[in-house]
Amino acid sequence: PRNSPLSQLRMRPRNSPLSRVRLSPDPPLTRDDALKAVKARGDALKDLPSWSADKEIVRAAVGNAPSALQYAAPELRRNRNFVLEMIQWKSDAFRVAKWKADRDFVLDAMVPLIRANPESFHPYALIEDVSPQLLQDNEFVYAFIERAGDTGILVYTKERSSQERGDALRAVRQAGNALKDFPRWSADQEIVRAAVENRHSALQYAAPALRKNADFVRSLVELEPSVVLQFADLSLRDDPDFVLDALVPLIHKVWWDGILYRAIKNSS
Repeated sequence: PRNSPLSQLRMRPRNSPLSRVRLSPDPPLTRDDALKAVKARGDALKDLPSWSADKEIVRAAVGNAPSALQYAAPELRRNRNFVLEMIQWKSDAFRVAKWKADRDFVLDAMVPLIRANPESFHPYALIEDVSPQLLQDNEFVYAFIERAGDTGILVYTKERSSQERGDALRAVRQAGNALKDFPRWSADQEIVRAAVENRHSALQYAAPALRKNADFVRSLVELEPSVVLQFADLSLRDDPDFVLDALVPLIHKVWWDGILYRAIKNSS
């Protein structure tokens, strides 16, 4: 109808006060509002550029959705220490980090995760995001094994049992259990000895013929009798003569060491 409020509004002249009314924009989110938003949905950070440089807000976003790190302000994404902190907080943040071809960054990011979760496969799943060129770098692989104390990375690299003897020897010297990844060399006495010297339980990965070799196993017993005998072949563990031959010299050594210690102590 002509006399309705709507019709009257439409009939107003263009320069009337009502014609100049505009809807005001939504007020900007406060910091508390932004924090609540990213805690509820981490990737909401991409819609909050005004707060993308706020470390607390970015941490909260990453805590909810690790991939939200990609929406942090450029200065935060360039901050290696902050990015490393986020990766230790939520490991999947590694997937959106920019330094996946950087040897030192990958070591600093991945090694603590491996050491903190030795029984978990998940940190190694992130290796798939590391630069392929880096994974083919033997020096990087050996450094990773040495620092992590674990050989899981070998699954993702060219460092397999087909490698040269020197590669296997170097790997087991850094992490004895690497012997399990080099079955080609599991009957090599020098390599097995080096592996057992680094990790006594590595004897379990030696070839059966070596674990049955009385002379070889006897030469390892002094490293750690209980562990070495545990992984020796059952035929040796059930042989009383072998067990006595292996342990008696150690008992004598301990006995004489005790006498020598007391003699030195009494003479001082």
